[in-house]
Order: sequence, then C-alpha cells, then structure tokens
Amino acid sequence: MQPRWRGDGREIVYLALDGTMMATDVSYDDHRFRAAAPHPLFKTTISPLFQAEQFAMTRDGQRFLIMKPLTSATGVSLMIVLNWKEELKQRVPSK
Repeated sequence: MQPRWRGDGREIVYLALDGTMMATDVSYDDHRFRAAAPHPLFKTTISPLFQAEQFAMTRDGQRFLIMKPLTSATGVSLMIVLNWKEELKQRVPSK
C-alpha cells in the first residue's frame, strides 16, 4: 500500500499490510522491467489501509518522515506549530 518511487527510480518503497515498510529494487534494461524480491526495511505503526499519505522519504531513500498520532489522557489531540521554519533554524544549527 502507499507506494513511493525512490528519487533515482531504482527502488519502490511501500507499506505491507502489517505496517512494515518494504522495499523492492527495480531496473529497466533491454526493454524489460525487472523487480527483485521485496525486503523489509523497518516496522511502523502506520495503518496501510488509511487513505491519506502517512509517510514521505528523501530522494535517496535513506530518511523517512512518518506521521504518528499524538495522544493525551483525554484522547487524540492535534498540535499546530506556527513558524516552524524559524523554530527549526533555532534547533538545528546551519552547516
């Protein structure tokens, strides 16, 4: 579920039905599409059946941004961060 191509087009990453992040190496040569056997990357708490996009990955496929629900004693809550770019600049020094 929720497949994504890696930026160079050589891998497809997706969620298995149990929420495991999976990857399959792919290639196209001699006018043939080839896909290797899928392999697990890591477990997630994502529900693959949820229809919204729940993860993103960098072009090189090395880093993932995964949605995680915030919970409190009263149930599910929502946190809105304003001016998040400025906060990020303060927390992460520039190189």
